[in-house]
Amino acid sequence: MCIRDSPVGEPYDDLALRDVTISGSGLNLNGIYSSYTQTTAAKDDNNWGGQPDTNNVIEYVQIIYCNYNGIRITKGVGSASTSWRIDHVRVFACADADAGYASFNLDITDGWVTNCDTGSAGNVSNAYGFICNGSDNSYTNCIAWTTKGTGFLITGAKTTYTGCIAHHSTADGFRVTNNRNKFVGCLAYNNAANGFYNSANNNVWVGCQSFDDNDSFVVPGRPQDNGWYLDQTNSSGVEIIGSTTFGVATSIAGSGIDTIGKLDVTHTGDNVDGSAGTKQWLQRTAGLLTMQPIT
Repeated sequence: MCIRDSPVGEPYDDLALRDVTISGSGLNLNGIYSSYTQTTAAKDDNNWGGQPDTNNVIEYVQIIYCNYNGIRITKGVGSASTSWRIDHVRVFACADADAGYASFNLDITDGWVTNCDTGSAGNVSNAYGFICNGSDNSYTNCIAWTTKGTGFLITGAKTTYTGCIAHHSTADGFRVTNNRNKFVGCLAYNNAANGFYNSANNNVWVGCQSFDDNDSFVVPGRPQDNGWYLDQTNSSGVEIIGSTTFGVATSIAGSGIDTIGKLDVTHTGDNVDGSAGTKQWLQRTAGLLTMQPIT
């Protein structure tokens, strides 16, 4: 099933898709596809000057067995798809065709994505649960589980992620490559690589957790390597506040820790080998990173 531009060349606006199940039956297609020709022409056969599809709603929808993206929303030249609301959508066993597909592949602005989850995305190592592009969006209570690749690939900016979870991914839980995003109360656990990977500036984590609790679910590469990994070239102004790690090899790794703005992280629990862990509190004070035992 696709949402496409109308035959007369105008974008689709103010539409709603509700209460349906979409099955791709294992074929190479997208579950829902909002696309328009990327052109600067005044008008063409498919689209009115590359205008976006705006103010649409997708809610209470299940998408299964689509080998491409579960949901794909694209943008045109200099113009994003705005004001989408995506709520209570489950995407299962999609993004299997090749590397680079995602259950939710969203390039939107001023959008709300709430109570959505993706399971068993991909059959290669670099599929994605969520690709979050665009800016000025809000993701709330979204979950990526057992992704064969990265749970959340965040290439957009100025977006808030609240109560989102990535677990049992074969790569990173959250991989952040753009600036000025905020994460509140998010969990990254039992992933193969890093809970949170950051290669951008001025991102903030508040009250988040990153850990490996050594459960029995097999993910190649576990236990999780690091709570956070901060890239050396682009992690200035990053803040990690009131957050915790346990059961990972290193709480915070990467030479980007030298440029971090504020750090207040507690590491508790045992080490990954089951031995008693060193409980430590980390904070940057007066430009210096201090590590102190918890008493």
